[in-house]
Amino acid sequence: MSDEEVVVGVRKPATKRYRTDGGPKGSNDGGPRGKESGMVAAMGNLEDTVGTGEHEKPLMEAVLMGMRDLAMDVADLKGAVYNSWAGPVEWTYVTKGLEYRKHYSDKCRESRGTKTNLGHMKNYVALGLALAYKAEKKGDPQTTEAMENLLGPRVRNGEGKIDLLMARKLEDLVVHCQVTKTKKKSFVNLMGTQTTEGQLFLRLLEEGLAKDGERQWDPPPPKPIHRDLKIALEQARRK
Repeated sequence: MSDEEVVVGVRKPATKRYRTDGGPKGSNDGGPRGKESGMVAAMGNLEDTVGTGEHEKPLMEAVLMGMRDLAMDVADLKGAVYNSWAGPVEWTYVTKGLEYRKHYSDKCRESRGTKTNLGHMKNYVALGLALAYKAEKKGDPQTTEAMENLLGPRVRNGEGKIDLLMARKLEDLVVHCQVTKTKKKSFVNLMGTQTTEGQLFLRLLEEGLAKDGERQWDPPPPKPIHRDLKIALEQARRK
């Protein structure tokens, strides 16, 4: 299952979820952004404060703290629910996962206005992880065959090639699949479905991820954006 085997088929317009066409104003249709709201403009006033007494803080600082705390709470929940691994920066699994995440974004742009049912991005990322697994386990017929038995009926077309528009069929294998790359490490968060095939899919990927990665039991660090916002806020206050 090489990259040369991956093709993009053609589908008739879907009538269900995952709109990619221009919907009503305010929907997630990728249309032009509206003007900056009055609330966002008001937050630009660094002299405004919220809270009373010892809890009084500049408005933007309070917003930043709220965003950071919320991100940390979500990270704690993910750490309790999903299986997570940390690996090297150029980790094959993360590199492949990011590649197929981009395929999904590209297909969203190409399909805009056609109402094509692309499914969820996690399915494309999971497909990337599965292909990375097969590439690394190339010399082990038993495990690669097990992965092929899971993927083949779901993502191969009549010519035996991978059809990216069929990736949504992986929904019955994976509940959550996310890859993240930082300057020092790469991370994989994964959760399989409770079905027999979903658990097998998870077990196979666990075997591959454990080869070069390290199982993480703590939540991942806050995203760099919060540090960047803090620096931007401090710079704005000095002006």
